[in-house]
Amino acid sequence: MQRRQTSPQWQTSPCGRGKLAMYFTSSRVVRKTIEDCSKARIIVQGYRFLTNDRDVSIQKGFKDELQGLSAKD
Repeated sequence: MQRRQTSPQWQTSPCGRGKLAMYFTSSRVVRKTIEDCSKARIIVQGYRFLTNDRDVSIQKGFKDELQGLSAKD
């Protein structure tokens, strides 16, 4: 049986078209997670992308927004 290939679903950023919403956590509970978030932010900034940082550990609304964007159909 062959799997049907589908193209990825792209959604417009909650920040608006052409902008990047970057979800991260500043919670220091899991050290590896905070380190990974920090590295990802450095990489994105290195490409000079304009970002709208959204800390899911502080704003519950951002966490809900991220869960909605990543929900499986």
